[in-house]
Amino acid sequence: MVAWGGTQEPRTMQTLAMITLLFSSALSLKTDMRRSAVYYNSTMPYIDCSGAQPAAQAPLPAACQPGTPVSASTVIMILGDSITGAGQSGAPDPYPAKLQRLLGSEFFVMNFGCGYATMQNTTNAYASSPQWTAVHSAQLGPSPSFICIIQLGSNDAQAQFWNPAGYKSAYLEMISALKKQAPQARVVLSIPPPLGMDGACAQMSKQAIDQELPRIITEISHEAGLEDPIKTNEAFQGENLAALLPDGCHPADAGHSKIAQAFKTHLLYGR
Repeated sequence: MVAWGGTQEPRTMQTLAMITLLFSSALSLKTDMRRSAVYYNSTMPYIDCSGAQPAAQAPLPAACQPGTPVSASTVIMILGDSITGAGQSGAPDPYPAKLQRLLGSEFFVMNFGCGYATMQNTTNAYASSPQWTAVHSAQLGPSPSFICIIQLGSNDAQAQFWNPAGYKSAYLEMISALKKQAPQARVVLSIPPPLGMDGACAQMSKQAIDQELPRIITEISHEAGLEDPIKTNEAFQGENLAALLPDGCHPADAGHSKIAQAFKTHLLYGR
């Protein structure tokens, strides 16, 4: 029998501590291996699911397909056009990727941008894109929590497409589909950035984008029972639009940073 003050007791305690440490390490390693087998890139879980115009896309990556589990506590799906889509506007670091870094690994940002996409039922309707198919087919259960952000309207404002009533109707239809799919999901609308110059990017209307879209999107949010939209457009007020929107509609890197910050501020602080 070893006395508490004997020389062998510390060695015994050290041995027990080492065994405990080894057991804990093995258990931790087993847990990490299990997580790596199920989840992808859990330290910074941004995933790019964007693509070119709806009818000219390759299949989405496997990680974007319905049923893929995620490790973050909150999943943010961002639906949009080429302003959102990675690489579609020539921006290697689009605002969804920046938003991921701003929010951290507790959030999982998925970029479902689609080049040329419109809200209305045109030849480039977002509703016909692989991105919408993936979002609309996803299993949005109660855990983790889900946030779905929609920023569409810039392409709708082209002279050949602009129809305020048709735009509003299609928007409400998409919101209804999302709410039916996931009643507990937080659906948030975003007012697109302003237009740098009238007629830019396939004859977009500056009046429609700068004046009509903010009013209509706010009306849609209220009619659908949603929170106020993200006022992305206000992040560009008083700024040098020629520098932030070089081609008139697609943001430069600094413009994407402004959008990401506007999204973060709204999501975390409601303003």
